[in-house]
Amino acid sequence: MIDHVCPICARAHRVREARASVAYGRQLTCSPECESVRRKRMRERPAAAAPADVASVPHTRVTATAAADLLRTAAAA
Repeated sequence: MIDHVCPICARAHRVREARASVAYGRQLTCSPECESVRRKRMRERPAAAAPADVASVPHTRVTATAAADLLRTAAAA
């Protein structure tokens, strides 16, 4: 068993190794009530602002690069 601290009520509790291994570094809640509060807080958290320019989004750049490569290949053929 591994010691965890509930991110909602700050109470220490024990967690099985198998469950802790899939927590990916997050602290697990100690009860279903605390889990409900955690999920509610996550839903109410404001969404991140969209980037100012589309080029800053990695998948957009990859798509644009792939499209440019396809156009160059078609022009060369």
